[in-house]
Amino acid sequence: MLEANYPTVQYHYVQFLTEHLIDCRKTLGGDFDDLMLLAVMGQRFLQARRDRDAGDAAAAERIWMSALRLSDVTGIPRESVRRKLKGLAARGWVTQDPARGWGLAGSLDYATARIDLGDLDRRGLERLGKLMTALMPLLLDRQAPSSDAGACAMKSV
Repeated sequence: MLEANYPTVQYHYVQFLTEHLIDCRKTLGGDFDDLMLLAVMGQRFLQARRDRDAGDAAAAERIWMSALRLSDVTGIPRESVRRKLKGLAARGWVTQDPARGWGLAGSLDYATARIDLGDLDRRGLERLGKLMTALMPLLLDRQAPSSDAGACAMKSV
């Protein structure tokens, strides 16, 4: 049903995405590369936590990523990744283990970056809730596509 309601879905999705990216950029002082590195490392961290909670005793070892792998995943040049990781380490958000690579600082129960980025996290969850609220009726409604012309007009951001 999402494709059948493309203008409405795309409006809400783009609104969510742009508001969140703008908020992230402001919170991180305009550094989009820091955002990408934290996002990739955070995703890996959260997956390891989920795996650990499901009984995988070795999950904590999978939080680590090399600078080369981070460069490959994000498309950020390797030397820039190394420089950015050093800056994130200075903030206390990431840590390096020479044998394993880089990972979010803290434990699987609580990443240090979450303390400093807690307000951003809260705002992001509020935005996600709004997106889900807007899209849920479209997922549940098996009727004809909506003709909500007002949803096609893009809110200026």
